[in-house]
Amino acid sequence: MNTLRYFDFGAARPVLLLIARIAVVLIFIIFGFPKMMGFDGTVQYMASLGAPMPML
Repeated sequence: MNTLRYFDFGAARPVLLLIARIAVVLIFIIFGFPKMMGFDGTVQYMASLGAPMPML
């Protein structure tokens, strides 16, 4: 029963970790880039929600 809890990826582990890290970076870039390019709109949206100090 405990053998299902710890799956051994063997030699593929470093490659899978690299793929996961690249995926996280891509997610941050894809969703962060429009916020940086439209910063004024992002600040206005955060202010409309009542966020404290939206310029930061």
